[in-house]
This record gives sequence, structure tokens and C-alpha cells, in this order.
Amino acid sequence: MNISVIISVWKRPVQLELILSELDSQAKDNSLHLEVIVSDSHSGKEIDDVVADNIHKKKNINIIHQHTKNILSAKRNFGASLAHGDYLIFLDDDCIPASGYISSLLNYLKKMNSKSVLCGEVRFENELIETSNYYRYRNSLHPKFSDSPDISMNAWTFVAMNCVLDRKAFSSGIVSYNENFIGYGCEDHEFGWQLEKNDFKIIFADFKILHHEYSGDIEGYTKKIRATARDGMNVLSKVRPEMFSTNKKLFLVEKIFSKHKTFSKICQSIFFNKFIFKKIIQFLKKTDANKKLYFPILYRYVLISAYIHGIGERGTSKTDDLLKNWYI
Repeated sequence: MNISVIISVWKRPVQLELILSELDSQAKDNSLHLEVIVSDSHSGKEIDDVVADNIHKKKNINIIHQHTKNILSAKRNFGASLAHGDYLIFLDDDCIPASGYISSLLNYLKKMNSKSVLCGEVRFENELIETSNYYRYRNSLHPKFSDSPDISMNAWTFVAMNCVLDRKAFSSGIVSYNENFIGYGCEDHEFGWQLEKNDFKIIFADFKILHHEYSGDIEGYTKKIRATARDGMNVLSKVRPEMFSTNKKLFLVEKIFSKHKTFSKICQSIFFNKFIFKKIIQFLKKTDANKKLYFPILYRYVLISAYIHGIGERGTSKTDDLLKNWYI
């Protein structure tokens, strides 16, 4: 059984080192030799050095380092085009395979067919969850396999940063990541929609990655959510407008805040104004280490506020700026 791992990379040398080391170790434990494609976009000498060092040191992985456009979808498609494995594992460059990742995956592959897609768990490290309300909240957004082994996955819950599928889905041209998404977010939802429309079964699987986001906080995360609404969802509304009716809450927010400008401004000035938004963010950052002051409702409030602010900023992004980073 041949397996290719595709890692979309952008300036995360520490995390890339951890991913390569974990893949090499787990490949050895399972008597495998993995093809690992580092799909990059000239993100710097530190990445080049990590790859060069690991090419010589790692004996159980064959590392291929190639470059394409600095668009996440393009990196995933490019990696798939270079792959030789029967199955493709897609990882983002801050997603480190947890213990037992490969052995658990192999059990699934024995029962998998060409129309199966596996999505694994996304978790944060326990140390972060125990010491940070922000990471506690982020971790709560992802389903646990132990709690929901039979959870139904769809385009809105598809996990692009930890998924596995048959290479023929790409090589035959049935699916591909849409490269119109040059900003942050939503290319995974659109890809999940393609899978559903082509009768793939998206399976929630028992193998997980640890999301290594260093020095994160709620303020930085709101910027990502704002960028998702401003850029990713803007593209999604144009390339797959039919998707929105399948997500009732999102459909309502989009209908109110993107279609009714006057009403949107009134709501923002009263309920989602930036002064309150910023004050709550400051409170959440100041109390981040205090478990007794963990209020999920406040996190939900600032995230929906950030999304609404992003809707109001649609059409303001510059393509050249977005190509420099995924969520400027």
C-alpha cells in the first residue's frame, strides 16, 4: 500500500520539523515508507533548511520539496499532481500527527473504497487547553471521536487539514480544490461540496492531529474570522451560491447583513459595535488564564461580530496582499 502525504507549507519551520519527525517515526513503527510532498511557495530559507536536513536524516520518508503559487488550494492540487501513492493524506503545516495516527489510518484504509473520504480529529495540546480559555474554546469547536464516532460529516464540517482520500479522485479530475479562493477560508467547504455532489461518503475517523498554533489568542482568531467573511465567503457566494441554503444559521446571517445594508448598519451600531467588540476581546485576553472566567458566550459573540464586520468589508481586499499571506 503506497501512501503520499501532502503538506501545504508557508513559513512554519518549527511545525514542519515536528510533522516530518512524527511521520518518519510512525512510518518506521508500521514498516512503511511514506512519500511526503512539501508543497511550498518559496516561503524562506528556514523551510529550505528543515527540508534539506530531514532529507538526509529521515530514512522512512521520501521528501519532495516543490513550489507553486501561494494559494492554499493551489498547493493542495499541486501536491496531489506530484503524488504517486494510492492514497493521499492532506495536512496543513501546523497539524502534527498524534500518536498512533498512521496505525489507526491503516486500519481504515483496509475497509476504504474509492468513494470514501476520511476526516480525522483536530485537537489542541492538553497543556494549552488547561492553561488558556482561548484554546479551551477553540478545542470545543471540534468534535471528539470518542463522543461521536458515528457523526455525519458534510461540506460544512469537512476537515481539509486532516483528510485522506483515494488519489484517483484527483487524477481522474473528479474533484480538485478551487483556486479562486486566494484569501483565507472556505476552500475546504467548497471541496466538501464537490465530494457530496459526486457521491463520496465523508467519514469521521479515529485518527487525530495536534494543531500547533503558537502564541495564538482570540484577537488573532477574530482577524481570521473577519477575513473568512470578507474574502473566503465572498468567493463561495459567487462560485457555490446554492450551498448557503444548506446552512440555516449562516444563511440567515448572510441574508440580513449582506443584503440589507441599512438594517445591517443599525444592528452593528447597537449590538455588534466595534467599541464593545474590542472591550470584550481585551477582557478575554486579560482573563485567558483564569478558568473561573471562561465564558463561551463571549467568544461566540466576538466571533459573530468579527464575521459581520468582515461582510461589511467585502470588495476591499487587494489580490497582491492576499497572496503574501492567507489571512491579511
